[in-house]
Amino acid sequence: MPIIGTAYYWNSLYDNGIFFGYEGKTSGIKNLLFDSFVTSFFTVVPENKIVDKFYNLMEDINNKKQNNLAENQKLTELRDWLLPMLMNGQVKVGDGEDDVVVGMAAEYK
Repeated sequence: MPIIGTAYYWNSLYDNGIFFGYEGKTSGIKNLLFDSFVTSFFTVVPENKIVDKFYNLMEDINNKKQNNLAENQKLTELRDWLLPMLMNGQVKVGDGEDDVVVGMAAEYK
């Protein structure tokens, strides 16, 4: 099973509370009792064709997610650079495209 499919499966097990019964809690720290889990929890393993289809679908979704995260990071940096200048009047934004005024001190990296 490709790694991404395994990660989704393990997350699903955790989110649905399956691991809760296999956690050692005597010390106050949650420890997964892995040996107990793998010897008593059984699961259906799909055919490779289905796994590959899922992997290809999730790979596209994961790539879009990573691109969005990178874009969000760039937008956050731009906001953090621009907002102080808007607040102290170095930059003014009007109604039209030609109404944006930026002083020479404001150079984005």
